[in-house]
Amino acid sequence: MSNNFNAVVFAERFENGGFTDAQAKALASALWELVDSHLATKSDLAALEARLTAAIAGCRAEFTMAINASRGEFTTAINAFKVEVTMAIIASRAESKADLADVKTDLAHVKAELLEKINEVHLNLLKLKSELIMWIVSLVIVQTGVTAVLFKFLH
Repeated sequence: MSNNFNAVVFAERFENGGFTDAQAKALASALWELVDSHLATKSDLAALEARLTAAIAGCRAEFTMAINASRGEFTTAINAFKVEVTMAIIASRAESKADLADVKTDLAHVKAELLEKINEVHLNLLKLKSELIMWIVSLVIVQTGVTAVLFKFLH
């Protein structure tokens, strides 16, 4: 390390302040060792700054690559999920169409059965109508006969 510490000037200041030459030199020497071994110079700080800047740039590059890789993986996962969801929707639609076709078939069978039952009821009504007409005609004939008999008895 190269410091701008001038030990001679430092020692002279102590001598001017009342210290002996030996005391001032010893103090200047001790302080020089301390400054030289523990204090950083501007060039030391500049070198450290350069190393830190390079390390930060390296980290930034690693993070950028990791983010881009994660982004790619995430995009791939999203696309796979989209395909999976699309396939599930297509399968669901196909199932729904099949179920709808089954329901339509069942409805057609129910409709045919209902039409058959309606026709049976209609035929039964026609039979009942015929029977009712026969009963009415029979009652009219019997009533006419009874009226004729009563008329004969009364006259």
